[in-house]
Amino acid sequence: FFFFFFFFFFFFFFFFFYEHILSYIFMYLIMHTHKKNVVHIPVERDREKKVHDILRITRKHKRQEKINASSMQMATTYMKKEQKSWSPERQVVNTLFLFIKMNTRTFTLDHTHT
Repeated sequence: FFFFFFFFFFFFFFFFFYEHILSYIFMYLIMHTHKKNVVHIPVERDREKKVHDILRITRKHKRQEKINASSMQMATTYMKKEQKSWSPERQVVNTLFLFIKMNTRTFTLDHTHT
């Protein structure tokens, strides 16, 4: 009887929170698959190689920041130009969409070049 009750409770829980559970599972899987793409610096290699790798990674991050900054600058200039001819409702909607677009763009750029 207790086992049946537990099973029912678990089913109820899963039925109500399955979206959360699936999202967590997918997140874990994505992180697990992306682990092999991250640059690891093993201890065995000589110091010069390590320094070179660190410099390369920092250069990559700087380049990434430049890309993000330039894209944001482009977005802001576009907003300033376009906003003059926008109604307030459209202004809000377009700002929201642009914000989402910029965030997703920077996110994808960050993750494809690892």
